[in-house]
Amino acid sequence: MSANAYPPRYHYLIMVIICNPRVVFKAFYLKSSIEKLIYSFAALISEKMVDMIAKDDIKAMPNSYSMVLNVKPSEELGFYSIIGSIDNPCLLVSLGRPASNIHSILKRHKIRHRSLHIIDAISMEINEQERTENSTYLPSSRNLSDIALEIEKKLSQFPPVKRTLIFDSISKLARFHTSDTLMGFLKFLDNRLKDLNTQVIFLADHQSAHLTSRMSFVDKISSL
Repeated sequence: MSANAYPPRYHYLIMVIICNPRVVFKAFYLKSSIEKLIYSFAALISEKMVDMIAKDDIKAMPNSYSMVLNVKPSEELGFYSIIGSIDNPCLLVSLGRPASNIHSILKRHKIRHRSLHIIDAISMEINEQERTENSTYLPSSRNLSDIALEIEKKLSQFPPVKRTLIFDSISKLARFHTSDTLMGFLKFLDNRLKDLNTQVIFLADHQSAHLTSRMSFVDKISSL
């Protein structure tokens, strides 16, 4: 099709494309960059809103209270930022992420907590050699008795004040245990921690909805 076949208002644009394709490339690059910037800004706003909702839920938690927090995989890192909003002593049980990695995330994002201890039940299992302060290492993420005993042992070393336990996560345990075994363990843990005047946040991914729907013993089920 010849240039004369296009309306007059397009003639100049056609000449630019033919004579100077770099201008066209820069225009498309600029458009792409602006779109990426918009998407990044929207993602940031969404993440901040998620953080605000979760922080409000956690701050409103009374003593001896438990909740399940369903998180999307893309927001698992974002959840750690909430640790900075927990004022009381905090015990984090990690079944899928080494303590060294968690500390790196917190440091990189300048998230601080005055009294955070991590029970790491994955490093020894995957032969991760790095060790960090304020961390306890278990040989396996599958042994429910060891996990429960270590939780109670560490909580007994905390001051007798309001405490928070974050259990990361139900979904990891579901790989190794039947749903009945897992529910029995979580119900026992929930009751025991409430007796110890401890707030409990059980993390789960959205694919574990069939499990969390059975956790009627918790006080609240929420989602990010």
